[in-house]
Amino acid sequence: MALSLTWIAFCKTNGSGNQPVFLVLQGMAERLWKLTCILVYKNVQTRKSTENLNLQGE
Repeated sequence: MALSLTWIAFCKTNGSGNQPVFLVLQGMAERLWKLTCILVYKNVQTRKSTENLNLQGE
């Protein structure tokens, strides 16, 4: 939330002339967010399968 507020402030202070810079930052942030989601999802899936193996082993 704080990041998006910073971006809005950054965008307003730099005016419309530097709009592409803001869009590049936004694009990078979105890619990072998607990557984080994928990593977290894979981590959860791995943990679940490990727990299932542990349960079967008992």
